[in-house]
Order: sequence, then C-alpha cells, then structure tokens
Amino acid sequence: TFLRKQTNTAMKSFNTNLPSMSYGRAWFAAAKQGRRIFVIGGRGRGGRATATAKMFDINTQKWTTIRSMNATHDWCVAVTLDDNIIVLGDRTAEQYNLISKQWSPFPFMNRR
Repeated sequence: TFLRKQTNTAMKSFNTNLPSMSYGRAWFAAAKQGRRIFVIGGRGRGGRATATAKMFDINTQKWTTIRSMNATHDWCVAVTLDDNIIVLGDRTAEQYNLISKQWSPFPFMNRR
C-alpha cells in the first residue's frame, strides 16, 4: 500500500508478471470484466493498426485470441457495460458482447 502525500489517501498497488502474448502491441485499449482482462486493438507487428483482440483468464493464466473487431482501432479506449465491452477510437465505436462473442457497431456521438 502506498500513501499519496497530496491527498493523504491510501492506494493499493500490486506487481504481477503475466505470460507474454503471442506478439507485443502498443496504443491498445484494455478492459477488465470479472476474472478476465481484454487487450483490444492498438498497433501490432510492423507498427500497423490492428483489429485483433486477446483475453487473459486470471484463473487459467492463459491468453486466448477472441474474434477480431470489424475495423482497426488504435489510440482507443475501452469500457465495460453489463455484458459488453465498448471500444471507441478512430471516429468509430464497436461493442463486443461477452455472451454471443460477437462484435457489432456501437452508436457513436455526433460526428463533425
């Protein structure tokens, strides 16, 4: 536990080493749902934007490839909402349904 001097509040901190993914990526989105961590989009091999996604199961300590998004997304963000992971980036948004294991377009804010 660390103590933040500015706010005088305690923060829990942990350090863990996860098994490596099949290849590295940068500028990706990440989200946690239950005992699963999702790493989505970003830039992969050769620095190219990717639509691929991986899921890390905390119980099994294994990475699994999940269905790729419909479009590439880098410099993106992800949030969880009920049984969905929503990824926003590159002027589009998609949602991954954890039950059906399908990606679909997500209504985005007004474009200008």
